[in-house]
Amino acid sequence: MSDALPPSSEWQPGGETTGFPSPAHLWRERVLSLNDVLLCPEATYFVCVRGHAMRKAGISDHDLLVVDRSVPARNGSFVVAQVETTFVVRRLSLEGARMRLLSAHPSYPPIEVEPSVAIWGVVIYVLHATTPWSKQRLKETLPAPKPSSDPDL
Repeated sequence: MSDALPPSSEWQPGGETTGFPSPAHLWRERVLSLNDVLLCPEATYFVCVRGHAMRKAGISDHDLLVVDRSVPARNGSFVVAQVETTFVVRRLSLEGARMRLLSAHPSYPPIEVEPSVAIWGVVIYVLHATTPWSKQRLKETLPAPKPSSDPDL
């Protein structure tokens, strides 16, 4: 038997106090469910970032990306793309008929989008761990990355 609450469970403040109920429940926000926030849960997946190519754009090593395949990629969107055998996170640049994937780091040149490049989805949220233990939890929970010659994701 698990001690975890089911996703639909809701804690009711004040129900188990031995004194008077906390007045904080009067200002309580509604319960947040990721399914309510995501545009299309069936087309959404999570990706852990490995590398520093997008750090100057606010996407850091070990951040967790929420990626939605149902969202159309537009100019300026952050996208997850497959370039040959490597997955990368980049900003999509559309200039006329020219499509490029741009890094936020000067060491990484732009990638011309050709038929061999596949856009796997648009980044709709970036979750950034703020404590050492939450970063460690992500490292322990997510599978280890496969070796790559260009660790950008």
